[in-house]
Amino acid sequence: MPELPEVEILSRQLRSKISGREVVSSKVYDHKLVNIKNIRGRRVITLERNSKMINIFLDDGNSISVDLCTTGRFLWQENAAKQKT
Repeated sequence: MPELPEVEILSRQLRSKISGREVVSSKVYDHKLVNIKNIRGRRVITLERNSKMINIFLDDGNSISVDLCTTGRFLWQENAAKQKT
């Protein structure tokens, strides 16, 4: 489990990278969450840290809450067009 300062650092880094950007793709890996609304095309308004959770606020009023769990890893891909299928 990442410590609070590590979550804060990651939040600041992500905020500077994704605020104002559009979501070009997303994938849900948990079968219990398959009914989640597609966020493709939504724009990130801002990002905030709340305790050890990272909340990403979208332009349609929805948000994404990220719990870094035990590894503290967050995968980032700069260009979705470079994805291998």
